[in-house]
Amino acid sequence: MSDGLGLIVDRDDDGLRPDIERQHQEILSRLAPTPVSFQVKDTSNLPPQWWLPIPPKNQGSFSCCVGGGKSGCFEHRNMVETGELVWFSMWQAYIDSQRASGFLGRDQGASLYGALESSNNRGCALDVLCPMPAHYTTDLPGAAVHDAIQHKHLGDVHYDGRSWSTMQDWLTNQDPMLFGGIWTSALDNINSSDWVIQPRHLKTGMRRGYHCKYLCGWFTLDGELCPVVRNTHGQRWGRNGIAVISHAAWDVYSADPNWVCLAFGDIQEREPKRRSYTESRAGDTC
Repeated sequence: MSDGLGLIVDRDDDGLRPDIERQHQEILSRLAPTPVSFQVKDTSNLPPQWWLPIPPKNQGSFSCCVGGGKSGCFEHRNMVETGELVWFSMWQAYIDSQRASGFLGRDQGASLYGALESSNNRGCALDVLCPMPAHYTTDLPGAAVHDAIQHKHLGDVHYDGRSWSTMQDWLTNQDPMLFGGIWTSALDNINSSDWVIQPRHLKTGMRRGYHCKYLCGWFTLDGELCPVVRNTHGQRWGRNGIAVISHAAWDVYSADPNWVCLAFGDIQEREPKRRSYTESRAGDTC
């Protein structure tokens, strides 16, 4: 498989990694996060499926999945708030997430906590200012750094989206969630005809590490609103880069102590006029 992964977690096969755990706790203490709130609301009038028509990205062999998830959340929020698709830089998002995570210097991935901290403090640049490089580099163009700082994550920093009902509530508010969990060789084979992630995809095949994606909407499966996940392995993965996570698979993910789901809120959008995407283009999905 040439598609990279790259999520740094607190534990590996040998058990707890004190250095990583400590770094993650330091980031959380600086961010002063609050738990994701849950409010009971009527979802009977919601469409059976909803996500934004954002084309898939491809991280190639780089370990920059966290950059893909972070930049994807910015694209999602900007489109919800303005109705316009603007490409944010996956590479700048990755390098700044590495810097915040304490892993800068080689292509070894980053943490979701670092992605949120860098989103709040350093923002996310336009992709045209910092496109994917031919090889790993930590040098970011000055124009990209300046642009990113003007477009930061403004929402409260939320954590612990393990609850199924909390996740549903957050996604039906049209807010994305950074999502990190185990990756297996069985997940490599998610395609257009087999695009619902089930427990068998997580429990069979070779375990390849951890991978960051982001939750971008919902799809009704067996009468339940299930999360739609957007990946960075190109258009051939899933249905044009997305898949659905079944409730049973969610339970498998959430039983893993390394599993993280972080809510992503408001941003400094790139179009001055706010416009509800749902109202302006009702029913438009990928």
